[in-house]
Amino acid sequence: MAVVENREVSEVAEEDRVTVKRRFDEHRGAGRIEMVTFHQNTTYEDFVEGIRPVLADGARAGAEPRANPGDVGEVRYELSRGVFRRIAARAALEPDRRYVLVIDEINRGNIARIFGELITLIEDSKRIGQADEARVTLPGSKTEFGVPANLHVVGTMNTADRSIALLDTALRRRFVFEEMMPDPSHPGLSADVDGVDCSKLLAAMNRRICVLLDREHQIGHTYFLGVGTVELLASRFRTRVMPLLQEYFYDDWEKIRAVLNNNGFVRKSDPPEELARLDLVDASRAVYDLQPASDSRWASPMAYRAIYETKTEGGSAARADPERSVPE
Repeated sequence: MAVVENREVSEVAEEDRVTVKRRFDEHRGAGRIEMVTFHQNTTYEDFVEGIRPVLADGARAGAEPRANPGDVGEVRYELSRGVFRRIAARAALEPDRRYVLVIDEINRGNIARIFGELITLIEDSKRIGQADEARVTLPGSKTEFGVPANLHVVGTMNTADRSIALLDTALRRRFVFEEMMPDPSHPGLSADVDGVDCSKLLAAMNRRICVLLDREHQIGHTYFLGVGTVELLASRFRTRVMPLLQEYFYDDWEKIRAVLNNNGFVRKSDPPEELARLDLVDASRAVYDLQPASDSRWASPMAYRAIYETKTEGGSAARADPERSVPE
């Protein structure tokens, strides 16, 4: 939004989300914003142009005009424009307006395979009208093509995704990287969900994750956006936050308990007595598991406050619930 409207990001961030989303949809409907997600099978033909099969009675959107259309129902092949070439054509017609192409998961595609000659053309200095303007003849359509200066390409990626190490060096050189870390002060986070401050909750967990793991694995604030009841908070924790922590720490339950400040969501018990009696397991071995969904702790505001409250009024450590052994 900030790019297409030529405004500061901080200015747009202060606006109501519903209003921003409405304007975003309007810009997208007008063709000024396009979005695409890269994956392992994304190709140059998808992104720039390529030969595609179509029914003779229903040409694909953005396709090159057919000189000799066949009979209705026949399968034909035609040169089809990809998302980049379509938005570039629109941007070229309105050089005084900004156009934006958003590429989600940009690090997951084969950059050399997808961009082709665009890896050169997207450089600022080689855009149309710039000092080192460059144009190429596209191999499929044999037409001359250049990238308008008013077309902005925005790529997104998850910093916790290890595949970013494989991001094409040529692409890195052509982009400016802006790190967007979790924002516990985001206005969409409630400070009072039945007495629970989601901002403090997120900040406390991420502070511990940074130490126990690394800063790139912090929990995003989007996990808690729009949470207005403790029931919804419990649902987010059980179905999204806890599975994420289990993945991050490879089921190292002691570290997971540390992130939660031992608030009672993880139960610790002894191994089955019959296995210990037969010396099949160490009798001192701890068995961990999540509390069942029916457990009252999930709906207890005290349990969530215990994650970020480290002291009681008397100065002793706060605990949502004392550690106890839960029978099988």
